[in-house]
Formats: sequence, C-alpha cells, structure tokens
Amino acid sequence: MSAFKEALRKDVEKTFINIDEFADVHDLNGKSIPCIIDKDLTQPAQQNLEGVFLNTMTIYVKASDLDLRPVEGELFKVDGSFHFVRSVSDEEGIYSIVCEANEQ
Repeated sequence: MSAFKEALRKDVEKTFINIDEFADVHDLNGKSIPCIIDKDLTQPAQQNLEGVFLNTMTIYVKASDLDLRPVEGELFKVDGSFHFVRSVSDEEGIYSIVCEANEQ
C-alpha cells in the first residue's frame, strides 16, 4: 500500500468518520453507526404534487461498518425514516450513499 493510501485510510478512521470530529452516530438500518449526513435543500416533488417535497441526503459511512453495500432503488432506513437509495459509490473505503424520500 502506498504511503498516500495509508495516510488516507488513517484520516478516514481518525478524522472524517470520528464522532469527536465530523461524524455523529445515526441509526442506519437498525444499527448505530458513526457517519456524516449531508442534507441537501428540500425541493418540490417533480410530479407537481402540492405539499409534497423531495428530501435528499448524502450519507458518508465506512464501508466496513455496514453489513452489505446498499443497492440503488432499495429502501434504506435512516434514524427511523425510510429513504430510497438513489446511488452508492465507494470512495477509498467510504460509501457515499445518496438517498431521497417524499415528505409532506
């Protein structure tokens, strides 16, 4: 492993996904896991349904903390609310999970 990749791995564990720095503990599919949740602006639903909004969030979590890699289109439970997984990418051991839910 290169020195850069080793330094990046240490940063992931000791800085980015660290509850004393950036991360908080959230319930992801029934399991308490340190992660970072970035909530985008809430936008009106695209089907022009009055009073319905699309709530989008990106979850950054260590891949090793989840039992399985989420799959696009599946339901993903975040702090008691269900969201659909829109996309998932693995960025050097961190999953970037984009989820969305319709809310009133």
